[in-house]
Amino acid sequence: MHGLHELQAAFAAALEGGGEDAFGALIRPNGLEPSRRLAVYRNNSRLTQREALAGIYPAVQRLLGEEFFAHMAELFAADFPSRSGDLRRYGGELAQFLEEFPPTASLAYLPDVARLEWAWHEAFHAPFSAALDAQAVARLPGARGGALRLALRPGARLLRSEFPVARIWEFALGEPGPDAPRLDLAGSQAGHVLVLRPQLEVLVIDLDPAEWRWLRALHEGAVLDPAAEGYLRRHLELGSFAASMP
Repeated sequence: MHGLHELQAAFAAALEGGGEDAFGALIRPNGLEPSRRLAVYRNNSRLTQREALAGIYPAVQRLLGEEFFAHMAELFAADFPSRSGDLRRYGGELAQFLEEFPPTASLAYLPDVARLEWAWHEAFHAPFSAALDAQAVARLPGARGGALRLALRPGARLLRSEFPVARIWEFALGEPGPDAPRLDLAGSQAGHVLVLRPQLEVLVIDLDPAEWRWLRALHEGAVLDPAAEGYLRRHLELGSFAASMP
């Protein structure tokens, strides 16, 4: 007698190409031989994962082209199979995969584009929470004593790249065609990006380096610098901070 966990593990292994013969013995033919029944499910599973990956990484797909992306997605699935029944958790290792994938070595910015898209994905699915506003700042613990600490909203992500990653992302998602602008990275500066979902829409915000370092310091628990009043006002307006500390 096979327990449910053992059956599930054997089925998952068979889908990935291991132990297919042993698991096939447990499948009733029902008009179609076990290996073909398993192949149908395997193909559907791979198609679902490939479509999920394309949905999370539309800019990466645009930069690579649909056909090459589909090929890459198959190789990615072999190296990083899904570990969850929730497809929203699938694909987080794509940036790591692209860093070690020789066919895309000439696109050195591509892993950072993938990181930006995964950050967008996480921000979109993060639980919603109230934003800190200017009136509430004075009521926070430490506000009067100069030891004020602020927390970014759930799902907010800070990214730094050697490339202007937000501009590359916007270019990739732009309307294609003969009149579309070309991507020119000559003389480009490093990218400092905040990914944030203040309401329903996810924002990808280019920051200047000092602003990015200020936000990162706050995110890591630093006390608010009173000299950065301009940054504070801007991010209260954006809704970058959570109304309460985690």
